[in-house]
Amino acid sequence: MRVNGDGPPRNLPGVQDDEVVAGWAENGREVYVFSFDSIRLQAPVFRYDVTTGRKLLWTMISPVDTTGLVVMGAVLIASDGNNYVYAATRKLSQLYVVTGLK
Repeated sequence: MRVNGDGPPRNLPGVQDDEVVAGWAENGREVYVFSFDSIRLQAPVFRYDVTTGRKLLWTMISPVDTTGLVVMGAVLIASDGNNYVYAATRKLSQLYVVTGLK
């Protein structure tokens, strides 16, 4: 995992290969990180301090209605942490019942 800033890119210890930076926090020392685990129907989001390497669970993001939810996708978080967007894939279908056929 790499984050570009004023200095050269560097690895972030403690951030896993399947985790992605979703945005910088307001304080400029932390980034929001989430996992691209396609099995989960929620996206756990962590606050990761780039100076100390401390990573804490911040929130779990999921649609209110999870009907037909297949996978949570990309997450982007505003620096103030009050607003975010995410991608979610749903698979919905309809069942028809037919009677009286011969």
